[in-house]
Amino acid sequence: MQNTKVRGDVGEQCAEKYLLAKGFKIIGRKYRTFVGEVDLIAVDTNKDLVFVEVRSKWVEERFEAEKDDFITPEESVSFPKIRRIEKTAEHFLKNMEAIWGREVSSEKLNDFPDWRIDLVSIIFVRAERKALIKHYEYIY
Repeated sequence: MQNTKVRGDVGEQCAEKYLLAKGFKIIGRKYRTFVGEVDLIAVDTNKDLVFVEVRSKWVEERFEAEKDDFITPEESVSFPKIRRIEKTAEHFLKNMEAIWGREVSSEKLNDFPDWRIDLVSIIFVRAERKALIKHYEYIY
């Protein structure tokens, strides 16, 4: 369990750095409610609010990720998971000012007419010490 959590945390940190490099502003991490969790909450360069699911897998060699039977991180996201992210996002939107208060005081709910759910998929290749990252916008 601990190993899985550590790997998940590394994946989320990698995704955060990737999104920051693309000009996103991170305003929340690991937002949890009774319905689910959102890994990252960000504002993109268009000022849209983005709820980000991060999925990562670790392989020793790149060829492992190229096999026909390899299940990619993006393939591991189920419809029920997306639905839980949507419900968690709705909870965040309803409670944004109360929860985040001063941290996003200049970015009130009305400043986010559009929001979406994105997916950042990461395959860590140990032998190459590389992360293969894909960013999917508007998965819901």
